[in-house]
Amino acid sequence: MSQQPPAPAVPEQSPARPAPRSNGIALTGMIVATVALLLCLIPVVNWFALFLGFLALIFGIAGLVRARGSRSGRGMAIAAVVIAVLSGIGFAVSTAVTLAAVDAVEEASAELGDDLDRLDGSATEDVLATDLTVDLGTFEATEDEFGLVESALPVTVTNNAAEAFSYDVRIEAVDGDGKRIADDILFVSELAAGQSQDHELFVFVQSDQLDALRTATFQVVEASQY
Repeated sequence: MSQQPPAPAVPEQSPARPAPRSNGIALTGMIVATVALLLCLIPVVNWFALFLGFLALIFGIAGLVRARGSRSGRGMAIAAVVIAVLSGIGFAVSTAVTLAAVDAVEEASAELGDDLDRLDGSATEDVLATDLTVDLGTFEATEDEFGLVESALPVTVTNNAAEAFSYDVRIEAVDGDGKRIADDILFVSELAAGQSQDHELFVFVQSDQLDALRTATFQVVEASQY
């Protein structure tokens, strides 16, 4: 009786490897970090980007922890962490630039406001204290037999500023009770730095004001600079 040949050996199959787990946390972190990076340079909105960047950093770290065994999503987790850090740096830079711009605008506004105050006479005290000296002489007047009055108040103005300016100076004559008798305006055009000019005011006065003006006190009430 013939013997049957032995059956061929069946090779043992190695157990199938489990499919790698997906790492949704790392993917979420990378998406959130990318959004944060896109928004971090926009003023005001960058505060929301800062929150997103912090959230993405948490997701990225959690994704790295999850990827320890399977290494699935490790690259995305690392990218989430790096992009989140970059968005934080972008936030810091944009915030610093915004604050510097706000300071520059406030400074320019303050300078403009000061210039306007000097232009409309609101800063008369500052103008007289720093840039303009007004010396008032003695008022003199004569009246002839026909009632014609010749009068003048000598005024010397000196520009103490470092550059040329024009000035409008209003001077009032007041009586002993401080009541205004009359006023006159001196216009000085392009007075150079350190330059002085002599002028005469109250040249044309009414004869009925003459006696009051002779005993009046003359004072500067407004000085405009432009």
